[in-house]
Amino acid sequence: MEKIDFDCPECGRENNLVLMGHDKAKFEKDCRNCKSNLEIQKFGDEISVNVRKLQEPQENLEKVPLDYKIFSGEKPNRKIARFIAILILTASIMGIFTGYILIDFFGN
Repeated sequence: MEKIDFDCPECGRENNLVLMGHDKAKFEKDCRNCKSNLEIQKFGDEISVNVRKLQEPQENLEKVPLDYKIFSGEKPNRKIARFIAILILTASIMGIFTGYILIDFFGN
């Protein structure tokens, strides 16, 4: 177990990170003071701390393809939902009942 002390590049305040035996790795941590997202890289005894910039979403990812159906806003069917809930409940009760029978059978 190793404790690393480092300074935040944004605000200059001291932060720390406790490692559980990693010799080479990348870690992400938020600064306690300025809440900036930091990327800590450790390679042996060398430590580098960088501010991690969040990537802006690309415009192509936000668009919906033209061949997708448009959602009509229909109300869900409550009868089907209740029927499925009753099936799940009965399956759970049957599982408990089967477990009790097996414990009783093999317990004696």
